[in-house]
Amino acid sequence: MYLMTRDHGIALNADLAGPSALAQYLASRSPLAFRILARRNRRFQVLLKQALDLARDGRVDEATDQLESMKRSFRKMPDLYGHLGWIYLSTGHPMRAAANYRQLLKLQPENAEARDLLDRAMVAAGETVS
Repeated sequence: MYLMTRDHGIALNADLAGPSALAQYLASRSPLAFRILARRNRRFQVLLKQALDLARDGRVDEATDQLESMKRSFRKMPDLYGHLGWIYLSTGHPMRAAANYRQLLKLQPENAEARDLLDRAMVAAGETVS
């Protein structure tokens, strides 16, 4: 999605600013806000890729540590919770997976895949699915 800023008439790729409605709004209003948000989103993508590469290389503990530490800075990034939930579910930690899927659903209540994965994690943990 490309936005034209109201004051400057500059076309900006709003997807670079991040997924939140606030990020999209700010990016549409100010080129400076857009650059700051785009830089933050790029940093998130780099850290996420590093963590997923660690997981793929079998260094799951390091990957989960990195993803958990990312929660402090990127607590509103749904991809973070989805990937962390999947790693926990895949490595036999369904309660941790469920906690991350619940957080993801707070950010994206309409996410059917996250709902299904939450149900799967709850079943794996021996909880009743509602």
